[in-house]
Amino acid sequence: MSHLFFISIVSILINGNYSCKKAESSAPNTEYHTDTLLTYTNPVGGITNIGDPYVLKYNGKYYMYATSSGEGFLVWVSSNLLDWVQSGLALNRNNEGNKWGKGNFWAPEVKYYKGKFYMTYSAISENGKMKIRIAQSDNPLGQFLNWSTPFLLGDQDSYIDGDLFVDV
Repeated sequence: MSHLFFISIVSILINGNYSCKKAESSAPNTEYHTDTLLTYTNPVGGITNIGDPYVLKYNGKYYMYATSSGEGFLVWVSSNLLDWVQSGLALNRNNEGNKWGKGNFWAPEVKYYKGKFYMTYSAISENGKMKIRIAQSDNPLGQFLNWSTPFLLGDQDSYIDGDLFVDV
């Protein structure tokens, strides 16, 4: 029998650009220019001001969800991981079924399981603490609606960056 498990993990924010300096070496007779700035540009152009991106592959397409909008979570679609088209809000926090979170909608992750799509995300709850919730949809583009009560409901602590694990 398959089980759907919840695991809390810490995710890393990914930015579109970053810079670094060349490392100095102790190798003899080798010239290094530590003042040379190397720049890397992410090949995924045009997508800015996001955090916690998550990519789901489903039926030959890629769906990227990210911390991106005060209204909820935007979703982009790609067939090659380079060219992305924004496809609206996957989870709209103003929908009647999603009025739980008060702000700071962070770190959406989506998994496909038994014909449904499940999104974990973090948001500020009524008591001002960050909590994790699961939303569900029949479509990877959404609309995702809250499906579970928040996990780990203690009043003292905040919890962020949830992930689902399916044990088959």
